This record gives sequence, structure tokens and C-alpha cells, in this order.
Amino acid sequence: MRSRLVVATPVGLDEFYATKPTGQTFERSLSDQCDILLYPSNTAGLSRVYNDAIERSKDEYDTLIFCHDDVFFVDHHWLGHCHDGMQAFDIIGVAGSVRPVPGQVAWCFEDEHGTRVDKEKMAGSIAHGTSWPPKRVNRLGPSRIPVDLIDGVFVACRMSALIERNLRFDERFDFHFYDVDFCLAARQAGLTLGVWDIALMHESRGQFGTESWHLNRLKYLQKWNSSPVPQSAA
Repeated sequence: MRSRLVVATPVGLDEFYATKPTGQTFERSLSDQCDILLYPSNTAGLSRVYNDAIERSKDEYDTLIFCHDDVFFVDHHWLGHCHDGMQAFDIIGVAGSVRPVPGQVAWCFEDEHGTRVDKEKMAGSIAHGTSWPPKRVNRLGPSRIPVDLIDGVFVACRMSALIERNLRFDERFDFHFYDVDFCLAARQAGLTLGVWDIALMHESRGQFGTESWHLNRLKYLQKWNSSPVPQSAA
């Protein structure tokens, strides 16, 4: 199974491998088993970058993995686990949730006030911190189960599913809401989403509630308030 990791980063090539968690740990883990398509010194929105990656990879790769630049791969078997997950689902992540409410703004938040999704709706796990051992491991719920929304920090896709259903990222969304929108569009297209037990540590806590986040939220609500929330996976 040919796999490609897609990463966009605001820093240059050398700085990415020297200072960014994804660059450092990818080089030390499975760089000989998984290609990387890096967008250094990037200022373009992630939806645009990821769509470009799909077009550049669709004829050569079976699995495309979209990943943030601040992720520590703490398990050198992560790619094997990812391939196992791709046998069960079209799209997988490490954390997610089921049964989104209308207008839900993220996989873990129901609204702009930061109201957390009920714990029984959550699945998967992810660690947070800047060094090992992690500051915190969020054990959210079971893994290897279907979900409706996935954390955009790590999203692996079966390429054939993207091509067959003509699924792409909506370029109206740059660095916010691209992931929740993509998940809803994937469910609407009939694709299966799931969380899998892949050990990652995320350095950033995200940028919930910034001005840019609210601008993207308005575009997201305008799009999905006029469409039914896709039927839940669970």
C-alpha cells in the first residue's frame, strides 16, 4: 500500500525538519516507508493545499494522510496501524465524535461558546504536550469504531474513495472548519469515517474563537444550515 503524508508548514524546509515535531519524528520513524509531500513556507489555506495534494497524488498513492506540522509520532508502528484502519473505513483519524447537532462547530465543541460534546459521543484518544512523556493524554472513548466527525490534526483517506465520490476540501475554508466540513461532506457522499488507535502527541491546542475562526464559522453555518446534517454513523 503506497502512502503519502501531506504537511503544510509556515516555516522553511530545513527548519521544518530541525524544529517541527512532525518533521523530526517522521524522519526518525517511517520516512523510508511513507513519502512526504511538504508545503514549506506555506501561506495558502489548508483546503487549497490538500486539494492540490490529492491531484498530485491520485495516480500513484493508495492512502493520503493529511497531518498538522506539530504532531509527534510516538509509535514507530503508526503507519501499520493506519493501514489496518484503512481496511475498515474510507477515512480515519485518532479522535472524533458521533451524532453532531445542527451547526456543530467542531468534533469536540457543539457551539461557539466552547460547549463540549457529551463524553458518550466521543471516541479515540490523543496526547498533548511539547515533550515526552506528554502533559496530558485525552482518552476520549473507544477506538476502531465509526464516527461522524474527526479531529483535523490527522486525517487518513483511501484515495480511491475520494476519487470515486469526487470528494474534495471546500476552499472557502482556510485554516478553520475545513475538517468538520470535509467530514460532513464525506458522510453526505456515503463514505465511512472511523477513529483508530494511532499514538500521536499534538503540540498545539488550536485557535478556537479567534477572529479568523469566527469568519470561517459564518461561512460554515451559511453552508450547512441550509443542508441536513448527514445521518449519523452511530
